[in-house]
Amino acid sequence: MVYQDSDYYTKEEVAKLLNIAESTVYRYAEQGKIQAEPNPYRMKKSTRYTKESVEQFLQSKKADGITVDDLAKKLKISKARIYQLLQQNDDLDVIKIPYGVNNYKYLIPESTQKAISKQLRKKKSKGAKKDFYNSQYNIALFQLFKNDYGKFYRIFKNESNEWGLYLNGSNNFVDFKTSLEALKIEPSYTLNNRSSLKSNGYGHFEIPKNESGFSFIDYFYQHIGINNMFVNEKNETIELFLKEINIPIDKCPLPNDVSLDIITSIEGDIYIDENNLHILKGHKSITLSLSLPTIKLLQSFVESHDLTASEVTENAILEYIKKQQE
Repeated sequence: MVYQDSDYYTKEEVAKLLNIAESTVYRYAEQGKIQAEPNPYRMKKSTRYTKESVEQFLQSKKADGITVDDLAKKLKISKARIYQLLQQNDDLDVIKIPYGVNNYKYLIPESTQKAISKQLRKKKSKGAKKDFYNSQYNIALFQLFKNDYGKFYRIFKNESNEWGLYLNGSNNFVDFKTSLEALKIEPSYTLNNRSSLKSNGYGHFEIPKNESGFSFIDYFYQHIGINNMFVNEKNETIELFLKEINIPIDKCPLPNDVSLDIITSIEGDIYIDENNLHILKGHKSITLSLSLPTIKLLQSFVESHDLTASEVTENAILEYIKKQQE
C-alpha cells in the first residue's frame, strides 16, 4: 500500500485541530476515538493519525453539541438558568450521557442552543415574568380571586394565551377584563413585589395541578414574591422555581391545608425546622485548594474525557463518600 501524507495528520496537527493537548491525542487513539498508524517512512519511531478518523471525530463533536458549562459561558448566563430553561421546555433536544456512578453529563445540540438563545432574547424584551405574570393587570397564573358573594376563582391562561378564568363547573372561559366588570372579582391577597434576592440559584420543584398545589403557589406569591420565582404549567403538574431563601414560620405561617408532602424535589430541597421554611437551590459553589500536581492531573483528565472540572470533582467526591460508607 502506498501511503500519502495528505491522508494523515501529525500529532501536532491533531492537537491543534481538536483544540486539545498533545498528550490527549494519544489517549484519544487508545480510546478508539481516532485511528493511529505507525509511519513506515521514518527511521525514528513516529505515529500519525488518519485524516478520515480525525475529521469524523471532529464532526461528531460538533454534531453532539456543547456542554452546559460551555453554553453558559457563551451566553453569559448561569448554568442554573440553562437547566431551568431546559426543564421549562420539554420539546428541546438534549443529549444525556452517563458518566461515573449514577451521574450524567448533558450536551446541548446546535438546534437547542439556537432555541435557548431565541428564548432569552424574547424574555429580555418582554420581561422574564411574562409567562406567569401579567403586568397590565398585576395578576399571576393561578392567583386566587373572590367576589362579594363568597365565590372564589383562579386565574388561568387559555390556549390562545389570554388571561382570564373558567366559570365554576364549566369550560366557559371569560377574559380577565370581562371578569372584573361582570363578576366584580378582586384578589384574595396582594402579590408580593419584593426585589430580587441575591441568590442566583433556584430550587426546582413539582407540585400537582389541583387546589393543594394552588395553595402552595398562593403562599409563595405572598411570601417570596414574583421576582424570586417562576411558575410553569404542564399537562398534569406545575413546575416551581424558587430562589434560595429562609422564610420565618412565625411571621409567615403555612396554611393548615398546605403540606410539604405534595412537593417533588427535582433539583434542590425544601424543608421545615423549628423556625423556618428552607428552600435550597440545586447547586452550590465551593472553593477547593488543590496542589499543583493535582490540578495538572485534573486538567489532563478533563481534556481527555470531555468533562468539566466541576463534573469530575463532584463525581470523585460522591465515589469517595460511597466507598467510605461501605
